[in-house]
Amino acid sequence: MFPTTVLDRHLTTQRKNKAAFIWEGDIGDTKTLTYQQLYYEVNKFANVLKKLGVKKGDRVSVYLPMIVELPIAMLACARIGAIHSVVFGAFSGDALRDRMNDCASSCWFAATVIIAAARRLTAKTMPTMR
Repeated sequence: MFPTTVLDRHLTTQRKNKAAFIWEGDIGDTKTLTYQQLYYEVNKFANVLKKLGVKKGDRVSVYLPMIVELPIAMLACARIGAIHSVVFGAFSGDALRDRMNDCASSCWFAATVIIAAARRLTAKTMPTMR
């Protein structure tokens, strides 16, 4: 059983069917998640993290662009008690590696493709951890 988080309090009210996130991408695509949908996605990702062996107190590095999955990942970490470290996408591969090593990340995840300014960009080659 996960502890109560900021999402849980909205599930027993009418707010559960209201928009929690409204996201609009660079090329005009949109995605809206209600509190109930967000709760489902956060729990699904929290269970993925647990299956990967992430537990309370572990550090998780997040290297994602500004997509709706970013807050889902952050809330999932909070849900299981893991500490998340969001790394800005403009950092070089070496800078990314240094930040992950400095915070002793036990797990990290990233996007492989990024859509920015209506262009499809391949994400940086992910560095090898020390």
